[in-house]
Amino acid sequence: MFDNFDHVIFDLDGTLVDSAGALKTILDAFRQNRNLQPWPIELYREVSSAGGEDLIRKALKLTDDESHLTYLDAFRETYAKDPLINSNLYPYVKDVLCALKNNGVSISLCTNKPENLMTLILEKTNLDIFFDHSISASSIGYKKPNPTSVQFLIERSGVDSSKTIFIGDSEIDRETAKAAGVEFWAFQSGYDLKLEATFDGFCFDSYRELLS
Repeated sequence: MFDNFDHVIFDLDGTLVDSAGALKTILDAFRQNRNLQPWPIELYREVSSAGGEDLIRKALKLTDDESHLTYLDAFRETYAKDPLINSNLYPYVKDVLCALKNNGVSISLCTNKPENLMTLILEKTNLDIFFDHSISASSIGYKKPNPTSVQFLIERSGVDSSKTIFIGDSEIDRETAKAAGVEFWAFQSGYDLKLEATFDGFCFDSYRELLS
């Protein structure tokens, strides 16, 4: 599957890790404190692609007069204590990463998640051993779909953009890849359900498909 590529960049949430369970566990508790009913997990998956700020605002139904910052800080503090609560790697993720590593392909990670949470998740899932480079787009000040983080990873890898592919699950990821001038593959079992209807490139439902 990867014969034409020497560098693969992955998104994190909704692409490698199904973290919606953690979002639901933490934010449903916050919702309860605001006398709101629990949200279906599908809603957390749908909203999470837009980033932490939007997620907090929508999940907690904040008014224009309410700042999201206090809630966002509390959420991240709670999340950092157990970032994998009710979360799992998608099946065959490690198999694909092993195959890429064994074939000498450079592997990178690009996420909008804060750097400390990104690092925690990579360590706790033991994914950190696979990545040659990882970057929090939030930490460098240019969130996806700004292509700066992907361009940085391409430069660090030493692989030309024509030999680089970006794998993600959202419209934001697709826009990032397009802006960076790299091919994009869509993981359809991720969070952005609208992507499948609008993307006519290569899509896959299971990482098992990438092992052929």
